[in-house]
Amino acid sequence: MFSYEFILLMLFHLMLCSITYASITIENDCTDNRMKHLCEGSAYHNVYQFFGDSSCQPNIKKCIEDAINTLFAKQNKSVEGWDESIKTLTAKLETLERKIDKIGRIGDARCHNGYEYYQQDKFWYKFHNDCMSWSEARDVCRKEGGDLISLNENNFDFFRNVSQAKAGGCNHVWVGTTDISLEGQWYWLNGKRVSSVSWQPGQPDNARSNEHCGDLVRHFQFKLNDHVCSYKVHFICQIV
Repeated sequence: MFSYEFILLMLFHLMLCSITYASITIENDCTDNRMKHLCEGSAYHNVYQFFGDSSCQPNIKKCIEDAINTLFAKQNKSVEGWDESIKTLTAKLETLERKIDKIGRIGDARCHNGYEYYQQDKFWYKFHNDCMSWSEARDVCRKEGGDLISLNENNFDFFRNVSQAKAGGCNHVWVGTTDISLEGQWYWLNGKRVSSVSWQPGQPDNARSNEHCGDLVRHFQFKLNDHVCSYKVHFICQIV
């Protein structure tokens, strides 16, 4: 279905074609009507101006075909442009929907599972009073859409205070660091190396060659310590 503007444009092109054709027929060696026009005067003027000689008919046919092809090309280009715009808008919409979905899931985690927002680093966290092994605690965090918390030098003291305020009888709090993959190489679960200033002096010591998971300990004022991974303690989850 062509638009109203498209039809007007086509008619305008055809009008231009007629004018162009009149100039073409004057320049071409077209004999019959040309001679009649020259010999018999104004009686054949209009015939000659608008139709030219019969031998020149392919010119007007070509002119009309060129005009139509040009219009279709413009129309198709316009449609292609709209297609690209639609594709771009669709992609943006899908991205927005994913963001909304993520925000919704994070919001649900906060509202329904007791998560709190840490504004400084823009993530959600939850202190769990249940006492579990490091792997069990990590499974819980993952089921809630996150993982055990990865700390840094800037937020370490804040979560030491959280642990101090909320830790119960377990006296330890699992966090997201381990050297299970390579002894002595301690990394947070987000891939960043653990800062030496986070450790309690003398730690990690891998006592009895069996301490491969990181926790915050009450009798170390909740500084970082390596501990036996099967030990059941509190833990902090994080949703980024």
